[in-house]
Amino acid sequence: MDAVNQTEAPKGAVVFLTRPTGNLGSAILSELIESPFVEKVFAVEPGPACSSKSAQKVVIIDSETMQMGFSMVPTLVEEIRASVTHIIHDSWSADLNSTVESYAAVLRGMRMLVDIAITSSHCNRFVLVSSVSTFQNLIRNETVPETALPVSAAIGTGYGESKWLGETILHRAAAETGLEVVVARMGQITGSKSGEWKTKDWYPAVIKTAVAMGSLPSMSAMCDWLTPETAAGALVDATLTPVKDVAQVVHVIHPRPILFDTLSGMFGKSLGLPVIPLREWLAPIRELPQSKWDEYPACRVMDILNACNLQGTAACFPDNMAVERGSALSKTLREAGPLSMDDVKGWLKYWTYVGYIAPKPRASL
Repeated sequence: MDAVNQTEAPKGAVVFLTRPTGNLGSAILSELIESPFVEKVFAVEPGPACSSKSAQKVVIIDSETMQMGFSMVPTLVEEIRASVTHIIHDSWSADLNSTVESYAAVLRGMRMLVDIAITSSHCNRFVLVSSVSTFQNLIRNETVPETALPVSAAIGTGYGESKWLGETILHRAAAETGLEVVVARMGQITGSKSGEWKTKDWYPAVIKTAVAMGSLPSMSAMCDWLTPETAAGALVDATLTPVKDVAQVVHVIHPRPILFDTLSGMFGKSLGLPVIPLREWLAPIRELPQSKWDEYPACRVMDILNACNLQGTAACFPDNMAVERGSALSKTLREAGPLSMDDVKGWLKYWTYVGYIAPKPRASL
């Protein structure tokens, strides 16, 4: 598959988007609302992204109705079956401490959506927002293909295992029913272009801790992160763009990554902080009591940071993913610029505005 096989998306798409929460979900909904190719969006509890301006285009579905399998509103499921042309499934809790068993209800809900898709009169494509966690156990010196993976690749966190099960459900549905499916394995999503980046994410915790310590950690690997706007644009491209022999698996990561140390250097320049080796940076954090964790929140993500230190940053953030299909399928990815100082300044401005980090670095530990 390549870009020359693409044609313009037909107008009149009716998209069912599950629970578009968070920066990525809101960005997906915004992309769909703005798209001239989308006529209507069924959205489960869309949140602030759904304004009165878009009311005529968006049909809001409450989460209770979704959880009840639409049995509360039988006419709604019939309307969806009769009109929906595309489904984007982005409703998945990213709790890295949960077991795969805790995702049973999520997987049942996905199976219900697949049943709707295959019994629909017009559903052309089902897009699953998956994750790079589906190959968390893959040998790191192997290139990760844009294909279905064996279950052994996913063994690790319950989140990654559940995403692998979701992918498997879709692949089987495609094989047995002919349903067009796209599995979009997402990499790390940064803060938005407007600056907002949830302070509960692991990387904001590193930056807050760096400000408190007076130094930033060096992390020698490639950074292929995407802003939610770029990631959402890529997902909508994958949903709507007609292609010959559509790819069933697409890696949605930045086609023009930068070095982690380049990103650290931009933060260092903005904050007036030096960049030091990760091992040296971690040493004092390990000694901190739990009473200091709010001030130094990197203590809460030590599993990630210790793995980067022991195995090398590249082991935690692999740069061995095949990316040909993503760029071929998505104009947004092909045209995406690399992360820049403007992005860094926007994130810092937001974290300062909400009181997450101090305007100026404090003394070192």
